[in-house]
Amino acid sequence: MRWGVFSDVHANLEALEAVVARLKERGVERLLCLGDIVGYGASPNECVERVRQVADAVLAGNHDWAVAGRTSTEYFNTMAREAVKWTRRVLTPENLDYLKERPLVHRFGGAGGSGGGVFLAVHAAPCSPEDWEYILGTEDAVAQFRCFTERACLVGHSHQPFAAEISPEGRVTLGSLDRRELAPERRYIFNVGSVGQPRDADPRAAAAILDDGDGTGPVTLALERVPYDFTRTQEKILAAGLPAPLASRLGVGY
Repeated sequence: MRWGVFSDVHANLEALEAVVARLKERGVERLLCLGDIVGYGASPNECVERVRQVADAVLAGNHDWAVAGRTSTEYFNTMAREAVKWTRRVLTPENLDYLKERPLVHRFGGAGGSGGGVFLAVHAAPCSPEDWEYILGTEDAVAQFRCFTERACLVGHSHQPFAAEISPEGRVTLGSLDRRELAPERRYIFNVGSVGQPRDADPRAAAAILDDGDGTGPVTLALERVPYDFTRTQEKILAAGLPAPLASRLGVGY
């Protein structure tokens, strides 16, 4: 089974469409969204409806739940809070209810990709998904490995792709994510980056393809970087009256 895994769309329809097209081209069979469909961008309804259409499982992100009133915006910066308020005004009741109902955790995988919880997916971090913690370095990863037993945990939230792994002896290393073949004796945390607002100095949209090997071959995870017309997204953000830096940052990937 080949899974297309993506996160942090942030109401960027142009990036979302480019990523979905690329994942389909790569032959993915199921799509998993790790949350934050909305926030920052100017196409929240279109993105929620598109994700509902294509994804087999969709998790809640902090911006999704903030818009739905299920988590506080106290720790959001000014621009993020403005985007939340704007999104609440324009989101349809149906799409708002959909975001409110999204779960925090999803387990999937197993022989032939049919189930069994080989993989764990959360938006932010496995220890306390509802607290929206960030995994930004090795020490953060060490703490999070203690909170799950699955072969790998897939996350988003920081908008920065990475691969962390823990050896049988408990040594944790963290590095860049390109393509990884999962070793049977190791466990992993993978950040799949952001579709709609990358923050790793690469403006291309990011997503990942997880191939579970159908129970016989190697298990691999590969990062996909997808170019898209971010100038159109920028124009829509400015036309909506959202803060200008939310548009300009798309051109630099930060």
